[in-house]
Amino acid sequence: MRHLLLIILFCAIPFAPSHANQQVVDTIKAIKIEGVSVFTSIEDARKILINDGYKEAYSNRRSTRFNKGACYIELGHMLSTSMLKYKCDSSSPDVGGGPIIVKALKDLCAIENNGKDDRAGCRPANSRTNANRIEKFQAIVGGDKYTAKIWDMDNPSGTRIRHIDIITLISK
Repeated sequence: MRHLLLIILFCAIPFAPSHANQQVVDTIKAIKIEGVSVFTSIEDARKILINDGYKEAYSNRRSTRFNKGACYIELGHMLSTSMLKYKCDSSSPDVGGGPIIVKALKDLCAIENNGKDDRAGCRPANSRTNANRIEKFQAIVGGDKYTAKIWDMDNPSGTRIRHIDIITLISK
């Protein structure tokens, strides 16, 4: 009976990190800033963002950037890599994708075994050692790599910078 219990225990251990990886991937895939996800085509993003008051700042064969006030969204697609960047420098936490970034950060930090080797979860926003947060999450599932790096920081001018980079590398 003891041996059977040990076998079950050892068989279950490798699945915990892969389940956490899948949770990280699902959370990253679900992030939408102003209605645009990392998988949105540039043409669809252009329609959505221009309708929402963004202006196309530049475009090249790899990426397109849209500006609105102190915020920008950059979307890029290259062969097997997709990228979504969002940055906003604002005194209002409710501007643009600010609440979405805070929610994504909380959701990713809540995942057990979320790829953060140095600690379980993330540094609290009100930590005495660092009121600013920079967290990076990375997961590989089925050969596909998903990365999200999130900044939530004070700016010397008294505003709050919220920035997220999402990069996916899909094996073909």
